[in-house]
Amino acid sequence: VPRPREWTWLESHWDAARLGPGRSGLLVGEPGIGKSRLAMEFGAAAGREGARSLTVFCSRAHSLSPLQPFGAVMGTVPTTPGAVVTWLGSRAGSMPVLLVVDDAQWADPSTLEVVEHVGRSGLAALVVLTARPDAVDRLAGQIPEEQRMVVERLGPEDGRAIVRDILGPSAADGEAVD
Repeated sequence: VPRPREWTWLESHWDAARLGPGRSGLLVGEPGIGKSRLAMEFGAAAGREGARSLTVFCSRAHSLSPLQPFGAVMGTVPTTPGAVVTWLGSRAGSMPVLLVVDDAQWADPSTLEVVEHVGRSGLAALVVLTARPDAVDRLAGQIPEEQRMVVERLGPEDGRAIVRDILGPSAADGEAVD
C-alpha cells in the first residue's frame, strides 16, 4: 500500500542529501506499522536509480555492543564511528548513499554517533532511522524535530486493499474482505 505522504518526505530528504552534506531523518511509529518496510522499499528504489543503499539492524540483544549493527555489513565490527563513515565513503565512490538504521530504539550510543559523523562528513548521504515512539526523546539529539516523520496506521481502505491483494480473484466478496 503506497504511503504518499511519507514517501514524499523521504524523497525531499534524499534530494537534499544527494547534494551534500549528509543529513538524517527519523521514521517514528508503533511496532509493526510498516516503518522498516517503507525504509527498505525506499532503499530499493534509490538502488534502482544507481545509489548505494545499505540497511543495518539494531537489536535489543546487542544494544550495549558498540557499533554492532555495522559488523554484519562491514565484515568486522568497526572501532570508531569515524571508521564507519570512512567505510561508507569508500563504498559510495561518487554515488550518494542511503543508510537505513532499523530499530534505532535499540541502537548503542556509538551507532547513533555515526549519524552525527555522516552529517559532518560532507558525504552525499541520507541516514534514515526507524524507531518506536518511546525512543524519540533518546534520539532527539541526533534528529531535529523537523527531520522526523510519524508513520500513521493504515486506514480501513488500505487494509482492504492488502486483503484483496492477498486473496486475489476471490476478493470480490466484500464480506470476506471486511
